[in-house]
Amino acid sequence: MDTIAPASQAVTVVAQSGFNFGGVPFGSSGPDITPINELPSFNGGYEITDAPADAMLSVNISGDTDHFFVRDIYVMEWTWRFVDPGELPPGFHGPRPKERVLEVVGFSDGTAPVAVKQHQYVLVRVFYEAGFVAGTFNATVTIQGDTWETITVPLSLFIADVNVNPSTILNIPQGGKATLPFTIQSIAGPAVDGHFEMSPTQLDTGLTLAPNNFSLQPGETQTVLLEFTADRNAPLGSEQVALDQYAFRRKGFFFTANILHAPIIVNPLIPNKIFVQRRGTSVSIPIGIQNNGAATDVGFQPSSLPGDVTFQATSFYVEADMPVNLNVFIGDAVMDEFNFSIEWLAWDQTGTMNFSVVITEPETISLHTDVVTDDGIPISGWVEMILQSNGNYTFHGSMRATGGPSYDYGLQVFVKAADDIILTAFHSGNIYGTDTPGSRDDPWEENLNSALIKSEWVSIRNNPVIQYQFNASMEGILGTLWDFLKVGLETFLAFMVAGPTGAGIVLGNELLSAASITPPPGVVAGIAVFEGTILIFGNGAIIPAIVAGAGTGVVLEAAIKTRPIHDSEKDFARLLFDKTLDEKFNENKVWITNLTKPGGTKFTIPTVIDNIILLNLGDEAFDDPVNYPESSGSDYSQAGSLFAHELTHACQIAANKFVPGMICNAPGTYDYHSGNGEAHRLDDIGWSRLTWENDFTREQQAHIVDDWYGAFCKSFSSLEQLAANLNTADALKDPAFLFISKCRAGIF
Repeated sequence: MDTIAPASQAVTVVAQSGFNFGGVPFGSSGPDITPINELPSFNGGYEITDAPADAMLSVNISGDTDHFFVRDIYVMEWTWRFVDPGELPPGFHGPRPKERVLEVVGFSDGTAPVAVKQHQYVLVRVFYEAGFVAGTFNATVTIQGDTWETITVPLSLFIADVNVNPSTILNIPQGGKATLPFTIQSIAGPAVDGHFEMSPTQLDTGLTLAPNNFSLQPGETQTVLLEFTADRNAPLGSEQVALDQYAFRRKGFFFTANILHAPIIVNPLIPNKIFVQRRGTSVSIPIGIQNNGAATDVGFQPSSLPGDVTFQATSFYVEADMPVNLNVFIGDAVMDEFNFSIEWLAWDQTGTMNFSVVITEPETISLHTDVVTDDGIPISGWVEMILQSNGNYTFHGSMRATGGPSYDYGLQVFVKAADDIILTAFHSGNIYGTDTPGSRDDPWEENLNSALIKSEWVSIRNNPVIQYQFNASMEGILGTLWDFLKVGLETFLAFMVAGPTGAGIVLGNELLSAASITPPPGVVAGIAVFEGTILIFGNGAIIPAIVAGAGTGVVLEAAIKTRPIHDSEKDFARLLFDKTLDEKFNENKVWITNLTKPGGTKFTIPTVIDNIILLNLGDEAFDDPVNYPESSGSDYSQAGSLFAHELTHACQIAANKFVPGMICNAPGTYDYHSGNGEAHRLDDIGWSRLTWENDFTREQQAHIVDDWYGAFCKSFSSLEQLAANLNTADALKDPAFLFISKCRAGIF
């Protein structure tokens, strides 16, 4: 407070903030004089609160008149007025009070003197225009009353500015924290310390800003990280947020904040592996939902369900953390072990929960039939197949000689099921009548396991029918074991349908020994020609095969081609699978044939003898599978794609993760993009969150490999060029490459 007075009179001058205007930016003017009530703004003003005497008052600027100017002069008086009723406290009673307020009684724009009376209140306002030249600028305002002593007050400013830009959008979840980088740059002026604050003019955004500060040298540019916190109920969505920068002065600006729903955490409250006692039951899965944000709907829908497993899509309104129950019905036609997935969706968040189910009580089917002989032959008996969904089975029965003659016999049993599945088992024995000492009865029981029963259970359980073929002789042994088996194979082949399956599951100990028959000359062991049909004796299965265009008899035998895999083809395999097959290569256990299944389907199977892996690729691909493409529009239209597919099955066999016989006919073509071509391969990558070992069938695994290969192999003239094509940045960042890495590690 400055006191300037003539004689005994006192003049009080109160300097308002802004006469030393400090650092101002190029081209600016000020200060801001937006009024906040009926009085003028006091910004940039000097107040004489009690005029010492009547006078004619004039004001002028001396010094730098390019930057400083007189804005105006207000003359005011104190007066009393009644308080506005709206400002009185609730329930006020009594006389209405008065308040002392200032009232404008005189005004000048500064170009002419204005009359002032003693004790009046005077406000002199000045303003600046910064211009576009850097520097520090000074002037003096002179306030002259014709009856007062002259009042002089210095004015000053300097050019200074700090520019600020947010680097991006602030994405922040409700109830969470996030940082946003801001770039600040000294445009003009000296070193300065500054900070940021949320603007008081901003409507509620639910955001708060952590305390912060920065120091900036002249001409310096730096990045500062500002930390924001969002309230749990902050309004969702994108909005413009007002922020104030304080460096030399307050400077307001906007940035974009995108308030996201707080992370929704959804997890099962039980282990992902669920043990269920029996089929035909509903399983309740407790799910925990954590919600740290605003209330929202959380929906659940089936993502990957096997046949006869049902789950109805449902949703829950979740205001806070809560448990819910999801009910999954497990029907009768399911495997003993299967996987399924449930997807959840909340606001813009999604997730997938993967479960595996183990049925602890295997389903059992008992198929019994009496063995009845023709023409009154004195033999009777029975046979029974007890099949279980876990692959266990019992093949048992008993035959009895009921008269005088003794017999050697062979009994072959067939179980016909859905989808052209045929199971067969064989038993031979001796029964003695009264003509020869020995037991009249020949009971037997075999308790074994077949992986094929387990894998094909859904078909086997569907209306199975048991039949048999019985042969007996009173003349001693009917012949060799092969003589017995030939009779059974004739019936077996008659039963088999040369359709999409065309394979039989072999049970029991005796029938599998048929694989020891001599193959045609020059053909690898495990392949035989019987009654005009090529048979491959796999591990637990007999597969009929053909050579396209071949005749019968000796001509058919001569048409069969087999060879070990070539070294260049081994190198091709290593591009996809690294060393997964090297042990089999070194043991000469990987062979290529020109066989296919009836209908032309290529397939891969291990033989029961020596466990040789046969890649049955047909005549066209036999000589050079690396460079063989199938016709345009097929799954294998790129050179080497079919070979990549069948080599995947070879790797599964090497890893003991292959159920022979049916695999190349099972459903499972797995294009992990839409049907509109390779350009859409990334349309849906939800499948890439599944597990390679548990969530894909063996056929789906092979299709994912050949699909990835086909997308990136392109045209190649050498394995070196192919290797480069398969190692491009696009190939390595493709979501399927995660699974290619699993293959290279020998994981299936």
